[in-house]
Amino acid sequence: MWDAIVGVFKGFLGGKAATQIGAGNKAVSGVTIGDHAGGVVLGDGNTVNFSPPTPPPKVPVVRVELACAKVPTGQIVHFLSITLLNTTDRGLFLGNVLLGTGKKNIFVQADSLTGQRQHRRQLQAGDRFSFHIDAATLREIGRPATDYTIAIVEDAVGPPYKSEGNILKACVEDLLKDRP
Repeated sequence: MWDAIVGVFKGFLGGKAATQIGAGNKAVSGVTIGDHAGGVVLGDGNTVNFSPPTPPPKVPVVRVELACAKVPTGQIVHFLSITLLNTTDRGLFLGNVLLGTGKKNIFVQADSLTGQRQHRRQLQAGDRFSFHIDAATLREIGRPATDYTIAIVEDAVGPPYKSEGNILKACVEDLLKDRP
């Protein structure tokens, strides 16, 4: 009995010990820990190996955040930042950034921070791309924060990438508060 307990502790510490559970004089099953990690020792002494589950495929991540910047006029501008992180190991071909609502998607022509119009672009593996929409543009659109559901970044050759949950709604709600 003590030998089996000591064997288990040796196994946890990296030894080659194995535990076996017996029924009468027969060894039914056991687990080997150490050099045979990831395998099960059967009662007949054979080891059955199993492999860890395959990790899910890497997919791009769309992140929505509030941000602010000081523009050349010295004014502080609050805006919505929609960022696509290319966590894949391949390049992406991005299309438009859209604000999703229940029925229609809203297209904003230009980045409020850089002034650059939306266009197709390639995003290399490990890179990120951000698009900014200021509070004035959201007020101009004229929809309440409750209309906004997700941020969408279109892929020119694949499915669109979407933000999660109600993050967009909360950010728009904050931006539409009484601010200049």
